[in-house]
Amino acid sequence: MMSLQKIKNFLLRTDLDEIPQDEFSNLIGPAETDEDQIDLVEKYQNQMLKFVKDFKLIFENEKKARLELEKAYFQTIAGLSKAVETRDSYTGGHAERVTRYAILVARELGLPEKEVEEIQLAALLHDIGKISMPDSILSKGAKLSYAEFEIMKTHPRMGAEILKNIHFIQPLVPAVLYHHENFDGTGYPERLSGYNIPLGARIISVVDTFDAIRSSRSYRKGSPAEVAVRELDRCAENQFDPEIVSAFIRIWRSGKLNSSENQ
Repeated sequence: MMSLQKIKNFLLRTDLDEIPQDEFSNLIGPAETDEDQIDLVEKYQNQMLKFVKDFKLIFENEKKARLELEKAYFQTIAGLSKAVETRDSYTGGHAERVTRYAILVARELGLPEKEVEEIQLAALLHDIGKISMPDSILSKGAKLSYAEFEIMKTHPRMGAEILKNIHFIQPLVPAVLYHHENFDGTGYPERLSGYNIPLGARIISVVDTFDAIRSSRSYRKGSPAEVAVRELDRCAENQFDPEIVSAFIRIWRSGKLNSSENQ
């Protein structure tokens, strides 16, 4: 008897148009050899083969529909992220740059491609919580006051709240929520420290700070890349994971960062 788990495993690793006969035979078990059973076994095999093909087609159609739905969800959220930058003219393109840098760092660290993709999406959405910030704070043409900064510090939690109920984005929530935590435990919102901070958040923290130092605001001019890199190095082990800072510096010295910025 063919179990549902066997069918599922078979479908997950088999192309619809190319179902190997030897694998299918293994799936349903050996055929009887008595002559009076041959026709029955062949009919059974044909019926089961049709069943597997039909089931595979249903599986692929549902998978396609799910991917299209997830794409629509993501485009909506990414549009909200873009809306944040539209409101804050001084950070135009920030999310895209942070995303490119985060991908480079994740690959420099040798992470599996699935993790790279998750970090890519988290980086794109890391500031989504700023959509809830008042224009008087988000677009202020001067340095924020203490009270205003305390309000701004709520944006990671707000971002997590926006994303947590969207099923396929849930794995990104920790990186969004904790990207302002510091390696020494002095960050926010929960004062996590060291490797208790999710890896994606530690990566975003480094590349987000680099881009913030490089970006001009109405009350200060952006600094050259060399200055930003020195600041990252100075704050390694305190604000940042030193391994991630080292990976970022290697990328910068290799010229990959400049190539990314020109894309």
